[in-house]
Amino acid sequence: MLFDAILQRILHNDPRTLLTAAIVLCAAIGFASSLVVPLVVQLFDCLPGARARRRRDLNADLLRKYERACARIVEQNEYIDGICAENIRLVGLMREEQSHNRDWARRAGHELAGKAVGE
Repeated sequence: MLFDAILQRILHNDPRTLLTAAIVLCAAIGFASSLVVPLVVQLFDCLPGARARRRRDLNADLLRKYERACARIVEQNEYIDGICAENIRLVGLMREEQSHNRDWARRAGHELAGKAVGE
């Protein structure tokens, strides 16, 4: 009975007013429904499980970056160690040639050329 009275009261209004009210109601429902999804996502992001997952993802990302940097450093150290070993070998050749009073520049060039061709 109350519902019928409310419905009769609404339907006795001007058709233009009813159309305006329907348009405003549709706009309000559309606006509210467009906000529901971001609000639900925001609420799910605030849950403790989501925070822990973000923390794990951040830690995994930082660990990947750290391992990449460590691998680069190890690679550079191996390269530097190879250069140092080659320099030590060349200094030994130069000392040997100087102690025997030979043409050490020509032999060092020959050793370097042989090393480059042999590789």
